[in-house]
Amino acid sequence: MTQRWLARPPIRPIGQSEFHRLRAAFRHEIGLWRCQGDENDPHIKVWNYRIGSTRFLTHIGLGDVHFGYFFGESMVGLISITLSADIGTVETLMSHPGQQGAGSMLIEHAVNALPSIRMLKLVSLDASRGFYERLGFVRAGRAMELDVTRSDAWQRVDGRWRIAAYVNLRGYLAPGRL
Repeated sequence: MTQRWLARPPIRPIGQSEFHRLRAAFRHEIGLWRCQGDENDPHIKVWNYRIGSTRFLTHIGLGDVHFGYFFGESMVGLISITLSADIGTVETLMSHPGQQGAGSMLIEHAVNALPSIRMLKLVSLDASRGFYERLGFVRAGRAMELDVTRSDAWQRVDGRWRIAAYVNLRGYLAPGRL
C-alpha cells in the first residue's frame, strides 16, 4: 500500500446514524485484534486488556457531535461530545491500541472544530489519567477538565490550537497515492 502526507489528520464529522453503524463495525473489528496464545504472557495480557477496554467503550456514550479518525476506509478512533452552553463533555474517546496518537489528534480536532466551547470535560479511568494530564487536563473531583487557553500543554499556531508536543508535526500519513 502506498502512503501520502496530509496537512491535517484524517478526521471527519460523523452523523448520528453513521455513528451507530461505525461504532458497531469498530466493536467487531477491535475484537478481531485479540491475541491468541499463552494467557500468562504479560505482553498478551496487556494487549488483550487494552483491546477489551477499547471494545467496552464502544458500548457507552452517545453525544451530540461525533468525529472519526480514519485510516483509509477503516475507522481507528472515535470521539463523541455532548455540548452544553460553552462546555463540551467527552462521552466517548476510543482509538485502536495500535494507532498511537489517534486519541490526542481527536481531542485536538474537537477543540478546533468546536470553537464555541471554552472547556472540555470528561471522566477518566485511573489508568488513562496520565494520558489526559499530558494533554493539559486537570483533575476536578472525579472529572478532568481542559481549558486550552490556560494550559501549557497547548499552543496557538496559525490560528489553530495545537498540542504543544505536536507543534513541529507538519503532516499525517494516510493511505493513498503519493
